[in-house]
Amino acid sequence: MGETMAFLSEHVSLVMCAAFFGGVVSFYSRRPRLACGFMLVGMFSNLWLFISRYTAALPFMPLHIGLIGISLLLACVQVLFRRQEKSLLLPLLLLLLALCNLLYPKDFYLPFIRSQSLFAHTFLLCGIGAKALLILAAVSAADILLRGEAVVLSAASRLVSFGYFLLILSMFSGEIWSYLGWGTPVVWHDAAITTVIALWFYWSCFLHLHYIRSWSTRWQGAFLATGGVLTLLVSVLPDLGPYQGVL
Repeated sequence: MGETMAFLSEHVSLVMCAAFFGGVVSFYSRRPRLACGFMLVGMFSNLWLFISRYTAALPFMPLHIGLIGISLLLACVQVLFRRQEKSLLLPLLLLLLALCNLLYPKDFYLPFIRSQSLFAHTFLLCGIGAKALLILAAVSAADILLRGEAVVLSAASRLVSFGYFLLILSMFSGEIWSYLGWGTPVVWHDAAITTVIALWFYWSCFLHLHYIRSWSTRWQGAFLATGGVLTLLVSVLPDLGPYQGVL
């Protein structure tokens, strides 16, 4: 059964990469309907991968599916809310995440223990939602900067606020889960957990500066875009396993 699931997972990952690649090409060729069709195939392939890997690992906690969850949420946003936009940033990002999922060493990871705790699932799912919202805010800001539009980044800032709330919820749930499992609030040697703290510091700084309202739109957009790159790196690097040394 496990070999069959691994075989299907590998082929669905290829379908997802091909679909997102087709979506990028169609967007570039200005064929929105075809692009939307490709993105739908990629989104449903992504959904299958997320559900199958999540349930296959139970009763353990598969922290390595974070990239799949992030790309799934971003694909849903692309299909439901951004399909009429001409920007290629989000489709290109989806293709990049699909390639990372296809190439990362799937035999490198063992699931975490104690997923019977509700806090374990809250930590994982809220963390995925938080990173997806923060990356989406950065993509929106980068689109505005590239177009040279002098507008207030209120929508992107609201996304950061929601993502920040989910990030805090994920951190506190993770601390409770860690305390229940290992007797300490933080497992410092695990990159998937400790990197969340770095994100919290960065986005806390952004929100402080945002509510002070003492900086220009361009600087705010640059801060948002940089935060998106940081969030993406924090999301990708822990899943590279032995390939981390390459980067």
